[in-house]
Amino acid sequence: MFAEVYYLPKIKLKYYICAKKIMKRIAYLFPVIILVASVFSSCKNPPKPNVVYANTFDNFESENMTENKVKGAAYSGQYFIHADSGKVYPYGQVFNLPDSLRNTSLKIFVTAYVRSAEKNPKASFAVTVNGKDSSSFVWKELYMTNQVVTADQWNIFTDSLEISKEEAAFLPLKVNVFGYYPENKKYLDLDDVSITIKSNFKEEE
Repeated sequence: MFAEVYYLPKIKLKYYICAKKIMKRIAYLFPVIILVASVFSSCKNPPKPNVVYANTFDNFESENMTENKVKGAAYSGQYFIHADSGKVYPYGQVFNLPDSLRNTSLKIFVTAYVRSAEKNPKASFAVTVNGKDSSSFVWKELYMTNQVVTADQWNIFTDSLEISKEEAAFLPLKVNVFGYYPENKKYLDLDDVSITIKSNFKEEE
């Protein structure tokens, strides 16, 4: 006996091949459609204003904080950060922000207690914004001049700066906040350092 073989009519076979090609193209295009839809969705729903994406407070009492930490006449507790000759960067924090904040304006708030051997020291809290590596970055500073007005005593320092959406174009998005004492001729102490990062900051009415 011979097996029976059936052939599709030429017209039906032609439509079958066309339908198969169309389904194959749709399968290739589906990931692209999803990606485009997600981009438009993110554009329509930007991060809400004044959302806190980072909030840290360091009083340097933790046993893990060892670099540049000394024991003595701290503002609070027993320990503080001390920088003298040769210590340009006495303190620092790194913030790895979510990808959703790329191309979003940010505002960074820094509050700390600062003590120096001289009033109005040439020191600052530096803020850098960069991506995967440090070959390209944004550098800004919050200067301590005019806030550290009394030598050899703790002075309250508080300031903020803005990162524009153009400056926050890195992916991944990394923000670094650190003490910067380039001249380091005498000494600079830091204690109770508070750092807050907010998105799309707007003054509350």
